[in-house]
Amino acid sequence: MFCGNCGSQVPAGNRFCSTCGATINPPPGLAQPAQAAAPPAAPPPVPPRAPAAPGPYAPPQAPYGAPQQQYAAAQPAYAPPPQPQQYAPPRPPTYGAPPQAPAAGPYAPPAAPQAAYQQQPPAYAQPVARAPSAGPMPPDMHWALVLVLSWITMGLAGLIWAFKEATFVKKLDPASKAVAMLLVCLLGMAAQVLLYIAAIASRSLTLMATMGVVVMLVNVVIIVAGLMAIFGMRSSLVRYYNTVEPIGLRLSGVMTFFFSILYFQYHFSRIAEWKKTGVLR
Repeated sequence: MFCGNCGSQVPAGNRFCSTCGATINPPPGLAQPAQAAAPPAAPPPVPPRAPAAPGPYAPPQAPYGAPQQQYAAAQPAYAPPPQPQQYAPPRPPTYGAPPQAPAAGPYAPPAAPQAAYQQQPPAYAQPVARAPSAGPMPPDMHWALVLVLSWITMGLAGLIWAFKEATFVKKLDPASKAVAMLLVCLLGMAAQVLLYIAAIASRSLTLMATMGVVVMLVNVVIIVAGLMAIFGMRSSLVRYYNTVEPIGLRLSGVMTFFFSILYFQYHFSRIAEWKKTGVLR
């Protein structure tokens, strides 16, 4: 469409020309533009409501007069907070009927536990009842009495008792050479006495010096033979009283060296008492 005044092109629907401002008359047959729709009527004012008294919770009113039911349906239903679970004390344990006591009856002592292995009784720890065998009876005299007699006779009684003990060991062990070794000791002591007398009778210093050396050599032979005799007796006694008549005899080497016949006599007295009473102490 064009302006009739200035000829400028006017967009359809404009009532005035944008160039000269003249009124545009539409050509005949062209429908007039529709009148602008009237603005919607404003809603009537809502009168203010008095504040409601405090009471249970109620959802707010819907704005602009919307139906109360629709607003209430849009809101989530009120759910009260969950109440805490009350504490329940644990139930006391239940027990069955108490065990009944066994009926009284005759007393039975508890059985002794079986030992895993059989222990050997310690030697000389306590009296032990044993059955004596038919072996020879050892010389029975207290060792203190042997000691006193040796002091009184200046060793002669001790020498005689040593032969008695060696003879008893010979019965237990026929291969024992204790008696022969004691005879060597006795002959050596006799030779020393004779050499001493001969040296005094000669009154020669040279002969006396020579006799002194010979006496020392004979003394060494006596000591060696005596040690062989007492330790040979010890070996025979230990072997016999641990095999033929097993009583668990133990003889100390130190005690044998220092006390010899007295130490042997102490054990001979124990063995003699065992053969008489059947109790080894």
